[in-house]
Amino acid sequence: MPIKAKWIPFTHVVVEALSIGEAGVYEIGKARGNIVLYIGKSDASIRDRLRTHKKETKFRGCTHFRKRRTSPDDAKSAEDRLLSAYKKLHGDKLPPLNKNEPSGDQWKGILY
Repeated sequence: MPIKAKWIPFTHVVVEALSIGEAGVYEIGKARGNIVLYIGKSDASIRDRLRTHKKETKFRGCTHFRKRRTSPDDAKSAEDRLLSAYKKLHGDKLPPLNKNEPSGDQWKGILY
């Protein structure tokens, strides 16, 4: 199931205004059409991860993001649940900008 939060503009100004040190998961994509292009996590700072993505060429077409706070210890399992749900809805495919599929034990116990 996708993150249940409003899409936020994926701009430098908005990303810089985020809280520092907030762990959690996030989706980057396009609000128009509710299109998720990337699912990620940070066990330290969502803001720092989004700042990094803003500089990456592959994210240039992305217009919005949404996030959900988690404990630092739960960020990885929350990301795995989001990826698993996405794959279930999209014929076993990852979001287009996710290139590294978790393997092996990382998927154990996740509804798929």
